[in-house]
Amino acid sequence: MIGSPLAQTTPGITMMQACGTSLQSALGLAAKIATGQIECGIAMGSDTTSDAPIVFQRKFAQRLVQASRAKSMGQRLAAFKGMMPGELAPQPPDTREPRTGLGMGEHCELMAKEWGITREDQDVLAFESHLKAAAAYDEASWTTSSFLVPGCSGTTMSARIFRSSGWPN
Repeated sequence: MIGSPLAQTTPGITMMQACGTSLQSALGLAAKIATGQIECGIAMGSDTTSDAPIVFQRKFAQRLVQASRAKSMGQRLAAFKGMMPGELAPQPPDTREPRTGLGMGEHCELMAKEWGITREDQDVLAFESHLKAAAAYDEASWTTSSFLVPGCSGTTMSARIFRSSGWPN
């Protein structure tokens, strides 16, 4: 909320959930609205690689852990005995989940198999979704709207809003 035009008293949260941040935000708001805790909310999410973590090879990482646990300077130095310059080479960024070693696509394939969702069913869903998007665009089923957000000190925000015809609510 800091740096936004919303009032300083507007509550907000920050969450990190890889590529599911915006979906989790929307689901959280929907739950609060459904239970009467709030009347409305703004959900959004973004991903960035502008500050990607620099990861070193496992052997060097183990040396750093050993050095951090050392009790004396001699033990700290011993952690780096025999170190090769190649250990300092950072590993390129990796989008695989570290505990499973699988990427999102591979996880989706496993989920589809476990739940019995065929490739044909996936393709039909994607095709129908694209047809609905194209039809909505062609029919101008969207409008760019400006609206006031409570607590914004009169600030106007813009959003592209899709009408409900042909779109799930």
